Amino acid sequence: MGSKQCCCCCCLLFLGLFFIGIAVLFVFRDKLGPSLEASYKVTDAALTQFGTGSGKTLEYNLVANITVENREKNFDYKYDKFEAVATYDDKDLSAVSLSTFDVASTKTSAVTPLVFKGQKSLKGDVASKIKGGTSFDIVLKIKIKVLSRFTKVDIFNEYKVECKLKVPLINSKGKSSDKFESTDCEKVSGSTSKGIKM
Repeated sequence: MGSKQCCCCCCLLFLGLFFIGIAVLFVFRDKLGPSLEASYKVTDAALTQFGTGSGKTLEYNLVANITVENREKNFDYKYDKFEAVATYDDKDLSAVSLSTFDVASTKTSAVTPLVFKGQKSLKGDVASKIKGGTSFDIVLKIKIKVLSRFTKVDIFNEYKVECKLKVPLINSKGKSSDKFESTDCEKVSGSTSKGIKM
């Protein structure tokens, strides 16, 4: 009977120490660990196709180049998720998901160009707004999961950023009357979740 009680007490003690250790790790992570924040900028974007022809089906071809800046001095970042959705007039066009990539400490890296191409049915007067346009308001909505190594465990943040772009339409001669201006992306408030990957 006594041995069973002793075993039970040891298990409870172990669990207690485990949860205390996790709590301490979270505290140290927030105080001493990497912020897992970065700067995201769309350096170039262009539409080589964005029109409806004679119907109400939008045909589009968008290419966007993004850089990621890791400002941490001591921690490299690993991007486990980078999923971008291009939207126009609050409607999702298509999504792109990148393979895992790394950004070293204090470095700025250009990620693989994001290419959104396809068709989308339109409703209402959206088609009339597109006709004759030379640049268009496109929003990139990006879901991110970034990890870094801290005290022998991987810690991670998941959050969303939005890039509000004014994208020029390139004509058949490869020219545009408008010029794209590089645009900083903004983190979506309240979208962050944190965790530890053992």
